[in-house]
Amino acid sequence: MTEKQYEQYGEIKKEIDNLETFLFACGVKYRKTTGRFPTKLIRRGERVKMHNGCNCRECDISPTLQKRIIATIEQYLDEKHEELNQI
Repeated sequence: MTEKQYEQYGEIKKEIDNLETFLFACGVKYRKTTGRFPTKLIRRGERVKMHNGCNCRECDISPTLQKRIIATIEQYLDEKHEELNQI
């Protein structure tokens, strides 16, 4: 493995670790625990808070959209795992 490949591997591995930490709590495929009350992406109903540096606002996100967001992140993580294996 060259130095450039090693740096690329490190960057991808760091991103994968961060996403797996996120999906550990609210994902389906990468969830490590099974509880009676699964963690949701949005904890307070259908509201999500967004902060852009100067103000904070809340937006509505339906449970269906929350599931699609999680599925997209899981698919992206699968692609990153494949990319990591190719290095």
